[in-house]
Amino acid sequence: LIANVFRTGIAEGEFHAAADPEQFAHDAYGVMLAYHHAFRLLHDPAAGKRARRAVDALLAAARA
Repeated sequence: LIANVFRTGIAEGEFHAAADPEQFAHDAYGVMLAYHHAFRLLHDPAAGKRARRAVDALLAAARA
């Protein structure tokens, strides 16, 4: 699902044409898993902030 939405973003010019939708989806899922682990299991109060920064970095790389 994430890869399909990302493909739409490429088609609409939001992301670089050479960006890999499957890799983006993989990386985004990794951020979600890391957030869940840090927030739920480790009770890290900075988990949300870190996850947002990671997603922002993924999006910036896809737009470069």
